[in-house]
Amino acid sequence: MVEKQTLTYSLFLSLLLVLRTWANTEDQVYLQVYPPVNDTDDLTDIYFALMLSFGGDYVSIGALPGVQIALDYINSEPSILPGYSLHYTLTDSQCNRSMALESLFKQLSSEHVKLGLVGSGCSVATEPTAEISQFFNIPQVSCVSSSSELKNRNRFRYYFQLLAAESQIAQGFFKIITHYGWKRISLIIQNENLFTVTMDVLKEQLAESGVDFTEKLFNTEDGIDGLSGGIFEPDTRIYVVAMYASHARDFLCKAYYEGIGYPKYLLITYGWYGSEWWTGKASSKNFNCTPEQRSQALAYSLAPRVQEAFTNLTAPDVSGTTAAMYIEHYREAVLMEVNEEINLRSYIPDRSDPFYYAQHCHEATLTLAFALNKTINDLKNNEEQNTTVVVSKNLVENTVFVEKMVKYLQNTSFDGLSGKTVRFDEDGIRQINVLDVYQYQWNNTKIFRANVAVVHVDESLVIHYHQPFSRDSPGMWPDGVPNDGVPIEDVVTVSVGLTVVYVVFAAAGLAFAVVCIFFTLIFRNRKLIRLSSPNLNYLIGLGAIVLYLNIITLVIPTTNTHFAAVLCNINPWLTSLGYSLCYGTILAKTIRIWFIFNKPPVPSVTKSIVIKDYALALFVFSLVVIDVLILGIFTLVEEVLRGELGVTRTTNKENMEDTIGPTCEIHQYYLYVCKSRGQLALFTVLFGYKGLLQVTALILAFNIRKVKIKGLNDSKYIAAAIYVTSIVLAVTAISTYTLMDYVNIYPAVVGMGFLLGTTMILGLVFVPRMVGLYQDPQGENIKISITHSSHDVPRRDSVYSPEAEIKRLKQRIAELERSQQPSQTFQIGSTVSVSNPDYMASSPSSAERYQNHQLHIYASSHDSTRDNPLTDTKRSHVVRWSRDFPTHNPL
Repeated sequence: MVEKQTLTYSLFLSLLLVLRTWANTEDQVYLQVYPPVNDTDDLTDIYFALMLSFGGDYVSIGALPGVQIALDYINSEPSILPGYSLHYTLTDSQCNRSMALESLFKQLSSEHVKLGLVGSGCSVATEPTAEISQFFNIPQVSCVSSSSELKNRNRFRYYFQLLAAESQIAQGFFKIITHYGWKRISLIIQNENLFTVTMDVLKEQLAESGVDFTEKLFNTEDGIDGLSGGIFEPDTRIYVVAMYASHARDFLCKAYYEGIGYPKYLLITYGWYGSEWWTGKASSKNFNCTPEQRSQALAYSLAPRVQEAFTNLTAPDVSGTTAAMYIEHYREAVLMEVNEEINLRSYIPDRSDPFYYAQHCHEATLTLAFALNKTINDLKNNEEQNTTVVVSKNLVENTVFVEKMVKYLQNTSFDGLSGKTVRFDEDGIRQINVLDVYQYQWNNTKIFRANVAVVHVDESLVIHYHQPFSRDSPGMWPDGVPNDGVPIEDVVTVSVGLTVVYVVFAAAGLAFAVVCIFFTLIFRNRKLIRLSSPNLNYLIGLGAIVLYLNIITLVIPTTNTHFAAVLCNINPWLTSLGYSLCYGTILAKTIRIWFIFNKPPVPSVTKSIVIKDYALALFVFSLVVIDVLILGIFTLVEEVLRGELGVTRTTNKENMEDTIGPTCEIHQYYLYVCKSRGQLALFTVLFGYKGLLQVTALILAFNIRKVKIKGLNDSKYIAAAIYVTSIVLAVTAISTYTLMDYVNIYPAVVGMGFLLGTTMILGLVFVPRMVGLYQDPQGENIKISITHSSHDVPRRDSVYSPEAEIKRLKQRIAELERSQQPSQTFQIGSTVSVSNPDYMASSPSSAERYQNHQLHIYASSHDSTRDNPLTDTKRSHVVRWSRDFPTHNPL
């Protein structure tokens, strides 16, 4: 349906142009007829139409000498078209659709019958002429066009093409892209079939290979100014430029002003642009750049095209002409008088690629002539046909002639100047499966085009020509292969140096914790160790071991997601349980010290409340149970930290100075962080709960700050430990909320907090014991400075000892007796309790010996002179003040 609509439109347009041509009163129809007609010879002049472009988006008039060389050979060879002289009539298509149709109808409306058409100068001009010429029974052979749109035999029945279809150029683009492993491409496309069809083939290939691409399309009349949103994208580095050279010059100008160029960016253009094409005029006045500025943007760009002509300079073609001979003839033909009339030299130096397209147009002329020769010979052998009449009348009326000619064109096969056989596939397109890749290299003074690779369409590799590196020939990529803008995704882990340092210190801490536990176990019966509650110290040591292990899990580097998930699950458990065991035990000991020295005044008759080790151990165990419940509930119900790993992108570390160099790479850094649905709630609950415990410990530590035990001083060290744990908890909480995405900073800060905090706790709890045990193995120098809240007990900061307490009690009894007030005396067999912190807290054996410092009253007051009455106390005795005693037996 689409083809029928296109055909209807083309026929309608053709009719209008025919009327316009017939109305044209200009005498001169052709720009040139070659060879000039000679009326003196006996040869019959026959003609074919030649259409090339003198201007527009592509200039192909430089191919004219190639046609002339071919005609000179054809007309001089007796075996080719004997009795005939073959001429062309030249018109200009301007590489424009409308101008091409107008030029075609000038050719058809002239007095000379056209037996064929060579042209029409470029793909844009060829498509309409190939579609229309078939209705006038004129076969067309193109030597400049390559649009994949022309590869449609149903639409273009009499069309043949010497250049490979642009779909093969798409293969060149694709093989370059995949060879270098580029994964992100931008396509800038001019809205012409020559480019859109080719890019459709390329896009299909890119999609199948998993290459991301974007495309921007602009209309020819609008130019690249018509692209909305700009041309270049910040994260794309490789650009395929699919447009005619005039618009490509505008593109280079835009690229220059935006800093687009090698090594950060790379352009891939068409290789069939003319030599020094970047020096021509821009298509838009908005892009005013010098050729030098354009060349800076073009430097080191790549350009694939069907393999260049003259790959073999010594092999002759079917005419016996070698490539070297042809080049010499070409230069002579440019200077011919007939070409001076059309000022041919002004088009050749920098606006066309004469040798490339000239040899293809040379082969196209031979192709047409050979098919015409075979057709005429075939008709000569058929007595029913009058050959002279056949070639002299309009071909619209001679279908037999055209059908035979098309058959012979389809079967064309001869050696061409390119070193390859000229033949066509079923669609009339020449098959050339080898492409050349050119690079615009820079030699510090100017750009030159170098052949750097060969692409075999049926193969997957690009074979590079290895050029030596030198000042004048720096090679393909002097600053490294350009990057496609897709960063290399690197998973960042903890630095090896940080891991080594922290693991070494954590291992040393583990060893120290084990030593502390064994020290307590070995010397647990010594007085100094018993007074420090060794059973609780075991818990502190165990908690320290857990926290040191937690430090190691923080700094283990891994790029394995499963192992990282395991670490994510382990870390919060180790942190919480280690904190509860180590710091929770410190809190428990603080509570007991506070209770002893800050309880309310003792009534006249009361029982002492004793907080034993097992009660404190139960308190620590309750903290552990709370941790287990919190973590267990969140793990089971909210799926917190159940191996679910998120990858969070950090700030792109790209630095242009870093990416330019031997690798020219861009890196995007990622790190594994633990992510889950209820993670924020988990951290809030854990830190809130432990924060309340820490505030309680701080208040208690402040209240017991003046309690001193000479030779032991446990209260002071415990208070210091609480201050340290408060700082560690605050640092851990802040870091968890703010530094989790910093792969080195977070473990460094949190690990340092745990390392210093845990080590200081062990040092404060165990090192004084070790030093004290060394200096006073029997604990004979232990004295206590206490704080009380009642006048019935010693004042704050007074020096306390059992002997002093006995003396004080005697003095108090004497005072009561002298005042003749009812005396409070002690019955024989009763005990006097003197409380002292940690004496009752070490172990059952020590509690029996020292608990409450109970003083036993044996007889009269003179019995109080015993050397050490504390040694005879019994744990079952309770201090009682009794008024039921004999008056003759005071203490």
